[in-house]
Amino acid sequence: MRIYLQGLTMGLAYVAPIGLQNLFVINSALTQKRSRVYLTALIVIFWDISLGVACFLGAGALIMRAGSRNLADLRGLGRHMPWTVACMAVGLVSIMGLPPFGAFYSKFLMIQAAVDAGQIWLAALILAASLVGAVYYTRILKTLIFEKRPDHLPQVEEAPFSMRLSLLVLAAVSLLLGLFPQAVMPLVLPVASLCYPPWTFPRSSRP
Repeated sequence: MRIYLQGLTMGLAYVAPIGLQNLFVINSALTQKRSRVYLTALIVIFWDISLGVACFLGAGALIMRAGSRNLADLRGLGRHMPWTVACMAVGLVSIMGLPPFGAFYSKFLMIQAAVDAGQIWLAALILAASLVGAVYYTRILKTLIFEKRPDHLPQVEEAPFSMRLSLLVLAAVSLLLGLFPQAVMPLVLPVASLCYPPWTFPRSSRP
């Protein structure tokens, strides 16, 4: 039962912020112009890919080395796998929506758009979902970084170089997207224009 509840809370912590982003995209599709919908969906997808893959790849590396999916068995791995845990931490902090990482800009745009549209309830839901995720992800970081690894758990070594390199690239992308969010627009606009005539986009959205 304990493992079931732990898995349930982990699932809620991950689904809550991502699910609210999907709700925002769906709501935009129902209430906004089609050009705005394509831009919204592509921007959210771009940010979510970098932070989501970083979290999943980091979790996979930890599970592979520890030989367990139980969070209690991952205690203290930050001291044995510093590169892996540091890059995974970037993904987790980004999911929380904290600056200066990419998802902060994504969530800011969603909240701003919801408020501008007069949908305060949606902005409140996005903030609440971020809070739910932040509480659980903080617990994960505390377990990995600040707790001492018990003597009865096996000692582990750092993840393979290929995994560390991939994690480093993903963490760097998440950080750069947070520091330079407008850099993604030249990539997003051409793709969105394939779905809808480019002349329908607002002039202010052009790179």
